[in-house]
Amino acid sequence: MKTLSLVAATVLLSLSACDKEEEVHTTDWYAAHNAERHAKIQECKNNPGELKNTPNCINAYNGHELKRNECSNEMFQKMPPLPIGSVAKLGEAAVDEYENSRTAEYTRCLGE
Repeated sequence: MKTLSLVAATVLLSLSACDKEEEVHTTDWYAAHNAERHAKIQECKNNPGELKNTPNCINAYNGHELKRNECSNEMFQKMPPLPIGSVAKLGEAAVDEYENSRTAEYTRCLGE
């Protein structure tokens, strides 16, 4: 009787573990959901031995690359790099301010 109870408990635990499988999100989903992407990447970095090759880790990393490319394209359209010789024409402080604005825009786009 004890053996039967132990087997039943093992089966129930196994079934309940199956219910807790994580939903797999696409690369596009991770690109569109900044907070979830950052959280998943952090989780994957904290346990690469177990998680590195899981679908959500792969999709989160690929979603990050997709978002980086999107942000780079958006930033260069809004705020193109200054031409060579800008420091002489505008002054170092103005160029630094512009570059800082570009960095802030890129960071904002990435959701960081």
